[in-house]
Amino acid sequence: MDGRDPIAKETRDEAARWYAKLNNTTITTQCLREFREWRNIGDNRQAYDDIDAFWKRIEALKADEEIKAAAQEALDRKKPGRPGPVLKGLIAAFLVASSGAALVYGYRAYMGTAYSTDVGEQRLVRLADGSRLHIDTDSQLRVRMRPSERSIVLVRGQAFFEVAHDPARPFVVQSNGTSVRALGTRFDVRQDKDGVQVILVEGKVQVMSATSGRSWTLAPGEEIRTSTAAPAPRPIDAVAATSWTSGRLVFQDQPLQSAIEQVNRYSATKVVLGEAGLARTPVSGSFETGDTEAFVGAVKDLYGLKVASRTAREIRLEPAA
Repeated sequence: MDGRDPIAKETRDEAARWYAKLNNTTITTQCLREFREWRNIGDNRQAYDDIDAFWKRIEALKADEEIKAAAQEALDRKKPGRPGPVLKGLIAAFLVASSGAALVYGYRAYMGTAYSTDVGEQRLVRLADGSRLHIDTDSQLRVRMRPSERSIVLVRGQAFFEVAHDPARPFVVQSNGTSVRALGTRFDVRQDKDGVQVILVEGKVQVMSATSGRSWTLAPGEEIRTSTAAPAPRPIDAVAATSWTSGRLVFQDQPLQSAIEQVNRYSATKVVLGEAGLARTPVSGSFETGDTEAFVGAVKDLYGLKVASRTAREIRLEPAA
């Protein structure tokens, strides 16, 4: 025993419902926000983590040779018969862990799957191998699961990848002339105009540029931008840089113009900075994704700006004096 108080059955039931919902094919931004609010109450986080750990153990049974052999033994029987209780348990566990996922996996491996989000929308996608894709606003990607490789093409936008470990099938993300190769890790890829930004949170990835033929290996807490003149890994606050996955944008001494560009990705109403001299001014703060008004109000107070004009498509900021 670990000394924890028992978690109420109602809480575990709610956690089970959330687990089923979050492991659906796609999830809306509103659903993710509601889940984050629920998880921060009482024992909810622990109840969810317990269920998640249980299903990860079940998933691991797919690689168990004894279970595979038991299932094959049952399938190979020429005469009908009733397997004993141990064999039935092994077969049941194997089927739970693999049968449904295998059917979905086989179809998607052949056809491939496309996912996209609108402006202001985020989606969480769980792949058949257990990997998770958190797709950011106004993004599109294609997934193809092959026997020898898990292939992702980021057509536009940004996505965060939590890769299930599988040494036999590398996980490769391609975008704008750059490929990112991983086995089991957590990393972020955002497409720039002339390349990509890759941020590594956990594990190890190899980044390769088709244009230059160069490659780099990132360590946790490093980023690389292949669009720069001389790309090289550099340290970064990976938690802040990937905060969008939790519904927030965190800026730490970031140039104001760069912060505006990130805020604009989540709204059809774009903020325009009418004073070029402020573009490089560092800004710090935390804002909810899509809350353009809160961001505008904060930078107005900080830098003595005013809303010079406002339409459904644009908010123009200029010096108040």
